[in-house]
Amino acid sequence: MWHGGTNFGLSSGTQGGNNFNPSSYDYDAPQSECGDVRLDKYWAIRNVTEKHFPGNKMPVPRDSKKLGGITLNPHQSGLLTDQIGPDSFLLFSFLPHKMEELGVFEGMVAYQHEVKTPLEGVSMSVLGVHDRAYVLVDGTFVQVVKREEDTVSFTITAYKTITILVENMGYINYGRHMKDYATQYKGIRNVTINKSVWTQWSHYKIDVRNPQLFDKPREIPGRVHGMPGKVNGKQLLPNGPAVYTDTVNLERGQLMDTFI
Repeated sequence: MWHGGTNFGLSSGTQGGNNFNPSSYDYDAPQSECGDVRLDKYWAIRNVTEKHFPGNKMPVPRDSKKLGGITLNPHQSGLLTDQIGPDSFLLFSFLPHKMEELGVFEGMVAYQHEVKTPLEGVSMSVLGVHDRAYVLVDGTFVQVVKREEDTVSFTITAYKTITILVENMGYINYGRHMKDYATQYKGIRNVTINKSVWTQWSHYKIDVRNPQLFDKPREIPGRVHGMPGKVNGKQLLPNGPAVYTDTVNLERGQLMDTFI
């Protein structure tokens, strides 16, 4: 690889299973992700090519100027579940549908079941999770289920709704398994309550790039930074995944590359 790069937005990939690729990478390429040249490796390659193609007068690329010292203090957020409603509704069905069956190939889908009879102290499992599921009961974040541990069961008590936000973390981006549609789907297969398959699910598309998500940001309890040690996600975000926002004001002379 000559030049490093970034999988922007929701375009990340995977090598299969739960081996998801980071969104930013350059594999120690001669020219880095931000365009800077690693001179030792650059000249090693250029000196070899010069032997076979002499007379190369191409100038060495200059490193770009970088802007440092930016401090972010995200303080407001909209909940991803705020999007659940008529505008994002996709389908009501007896059993959960995979994302591809819903025409959703990136981002997230919310599966929601309306509780008719109270469920108290029951055992719940989310089966066939691809790739990560966030389980909320009556609007409270109770469990994360990862692709590699979808046989995990946990206890819930629900009176109104069971909501499962499922995140597509990337499709296989090379090799023969790219067309293995039976195993490389996104979404969930089934949900069980006390080992019985649970039915009656509404499906909603969650668009994390939807600007309306930021129209009326709400305060979310908990601090984003400054918390020592490991942070319990359910304590930090008791109402589930959220989007935090902040504004950075730059002068004209500060329009340079930077990393956040």
